[in-house]
Amino acid sequence: MSQKEKPDKQVSCKQQPRKQSTLKGVSRKQMISLASAKMWRSAKHEASGGLTSDIKYIPSSSAINTLFLNILQCCLTYYVLRQRISLIIVLPLEERVLKAIHHAAIICSDYELSKHFYSQVLGLRIISEQYRAERDSYKLDLALPDGSQIELFSFPSPPARPSFPEACGLRHLAFAVDSVEEVADYLQKKGVAVEPIRTDAVTGKRFTFFQDPDGLPLELYQI
Repeated sequence: MSQKEKPDKQVSCKQQPRKQSTLKGVSRKQMISLASAKMWRSAKHEASGGLTSDIKYIPSSSAINTLFLNILQCCLTYYVLRQRISLIIVLPLEERVLKAIHHAAIICSDYELSKHFYSQVLGLRIISEQYRAERDSYKLDLALPDGSQIELFSFPSPPARPSFPEACGLRHLAFAVDSVEEVADYLQKKGVAVEPIRTDAVTGKRFTFFQDPDGLPLELYQI
């Protein structure tokens, strides 16, 4: 072997450095593109019965984003449909026709006193007020911020509703609040007696009770 060939072999050895990982320096987006391209080629090869050649196609980043968005949309659609179907199957018709509590009706003994309490102290918005002469009765519609309402009625000489001991029927009316402490402190400053704040043993929520001018139990429940 000539002396010229020896340096050629040495040069060729130097020209073949140790092969490094092809993933070095590759971004996550490029890795996703490479993986998607491989899946694309495999799927196309199987769909054609293995007759097509291996097409070296690397989708663009926008194509990859579109693909993942479509997959995500399909997954979300499936989840929503499954939830709706389960609700339709589990819940009977009677439990799905009721939307919410529209209003609660309260009969008071002193109309002006109760009107002041619910509208000025509790801050409920007055929607309308009617006097029905044939029944010698007032009807006051009050609204809470969420749209639910309280109807306040007055009738001549209504019988008292016993609260101690509690009578059968509706037990009390509960108002949702952000902070029981703040509302309770506000009511006490307005001269309303408020019970000590307690914690629901089941839900862990804080609550307390107070009464309207006729002794109707009212609750503050922290949401």
